[in-house]
Amino acid sequence: MRAEDFDTATIKELQERANKCFELAQSPLDEPPHYLDDAGKLRLLLEAQFYLAAVVRKRDEKVARRDFWMEVAIIVLIGLELFEGYQQGKLLDKMDTSTAATATAMGIAKDSLKTLADDQAKSLDRLKEMNDSLQASQKTTGAMASSTGKQLKILQQEQADRLTRQAKKPKLVAYAGGAPIGIPDTPITVREQSDTTIVLDFMLANEGDAQATAVTFRVGVFANDVSVQSSEAIRELPAPRGSAGRGFVTHIDFIRPKANTRMILTFTFPKGQPPFQVLFNVDANELETGTPLGTLNLVPQKPTT
Repeated sequence: MRAEDFDTATIKELQERANKCFELAQSPLDEPPHYLDDAGKLRLLLEAQFYLAAVVRKRDEKVARRDFWMEVAIIVLIGLELFEGYQQGKLLDKMDTSTAATATAMGIAKDSLKTLADDQAKSLDRLKEMNDSLQASQKTTGAMASSTGKQLKILQQEQADRLTRQAKKPKLVAYAGGAPIGIPDTPITVREQSDTTIVLDFMLANEGDAQATAVTFRVGVFANDVSVQSSEAIRELPAPRGSAGRGFVTHIDFIRPKANTRMILTFTFPKGQPPFQVLFNVDANELETGTPLGTLNLVPQKPTT
């Protein structure tokens, strides 16, 4: 809608446009529809605000025109009263001609004064009605301004809440054997070990201030003969032909802030397996795909026989 369209549009048309925006955006207190993000909702509500502001301005202009014609009416009434006073003066001039004419003129003047008093009383009543109407109009305009201010505060609060939510993010950290992985020279406590297995107590902790949802946890092993089992449901990912490693993945619905998910990881391999490296990464709705967690260098136990 162009700027000049706001001047030519009627109040009904502007209200219909504002209502359409509110219907699309819904109330700021309602849960937004899945297809409308916060920015789109804010844009629709701001657009509705422009239409409501135009409605208020047009109503104010309408009230101003009405007040103008009321003032014109008052001026006309005052002119009539002056004209009646002029006529009354002419009657008084005629009273000098004779006593009879004076008596007659006095009677006419008395009636005229009574009529004038009645007209003045009626004028005062009309002025009181116009004043009451003006006060009612001012109350209506004030109520509309108050409603507009409340809507603006809701939009501002909603924007502030959205920025606050965006500032909060989950932070997933992996621990193996009670120690954080990915830190050089950090000793890792093994739960169990044989010449064909290494068992680790593993923990995926959320040390951020927001919940991580739809978490995908991946384990990459740089050795074709090593497989991974877990106390959680874990599956192997298909590997390209000629790949020098294997990948495994498990899914976690969510991890709340300052909470964790524990599992037992078992690495199985043939006897005489040389040391191998394990890579861990994760992603979630709130995190980038393949966010690295760290790596472990595992050294299989030498065969006893």
